[in-house]
Amino acid sequence: MLGFEECAFVERREELLAPGMGTLTGAAEITGQRSVLTLEGEAHAALHRFLARALTPAAVEPLRQEYIRPLAESLLDDLGRGRPRELWEHYATPLPIAVVAHVLGLPHDAAALRRSKDWMAAVLAWRHSYGDDAGAVETAKAAAQASVADLLPTVRARRVAPADDLISALWAVGPEILPDWGEADVVDQCRVLFEAGSETTSHLIATCTALLAGDEDLEARVRRDPSALTRLVEEALRLWTVVHLRVRVARADVVVGGTRIAAGDRVHPVNAAANRDPARYGCPHSLDLDRRGFASHLAFNVGPRHCVGAALARLEAVEAIAALLRRVPRIELDPSRERPRYAGFVSRSFRPLWLRPA
Repeated sequence: MLGFEECAFVERREELLAPGMGTLTGAAEITGQRSVLTLEGEAHAALHRFLARALTPAAVEPLRQEYIRPLAESLLDDLGRGRPRELWEHYATPLPIAVVAHVLGLPHDAAALRRSKDWMAAVLAWRHSYGDDAGAVETAKAAAQASVADLLPTVRARRVAPADDLISALWAVGPEILPDWGEADVVDQCRVLFEAGSETTSHLIATCTALLAGDEDLEARVRRDPSALTRLVEEALRLWTVVHLRVRVARADVVVGGTRIAAGDRVHPVNAAANRDPARYGCPHSLDLDRRGFASHLAFNVGPRHCVGAALARLEAVEAIAALLRRVPRIELDPSRERPRYAGFVSRSFRPLWLRPA
């Protein structure tokens, strides 16, 4: 599905078109049997409501000063101390991983974050092949086992000694969602939130950086007007939608946009196309910071599977770019290095991003 209304219909009408992630080969072992991705019905709705409340704009706002801004400055300090000045690998990628670890209450030393990055990469390769690559399935299963080994010590510790973190909150609310809630359920939510909450935000930060590096006038406006940075993030989400497409499975015969879909058919709402639908947006292929309704896009899905971490992703992207603008007089890429390309299939962004030497 390519049009805005058709994609929105597919994502909203879960009683007709089921989420497809749980149908992929290996899903139970890789994403968990009862994660927020695979649960359905009232259990999913209750868990989704809880996570959405835990990650509202007001709930995540304190992270701006207390964690995200200092983290961004620290990573940029490292880039200035001889680390290769490639922003995808050394800035856009580690920042969201560390933020999600902090929110969950997980250890986020360098070694732990490297391990997390490795197992997330394997899970993403499986997700992006839709379970059709046998090798990717087996690699992702092994990575999932490694992730459980990493997560279990903290999950078990929070059960007996709660702290001010999301893992503790999951233990507290879980029995209200599923009577037999246990450590496997907490681990499953952690795995999903870690992967979904970090990789997509990395792509968003990278794309915003690439847009500024390629347009001096755009950068000048964002520097003059802080509100323009928020609008840049939204237009980047719309115009260069991070998650290109989703997957749904028809529960029964249904007609969407004049097309008949048979029960059991897999349907892909292509949000990247919907966000450039000329029936919805004027000049849809142009970056326009003055666009009316600039946040009315499908980058975070709509309906019962709307991304619970949308506010956190937006906050991280704004702070990551703001820190970069404070640090350098001009965001310029090194002309002697490989130029960025728009890379990826399901999840996409511009990379690599070699910063011009100071």
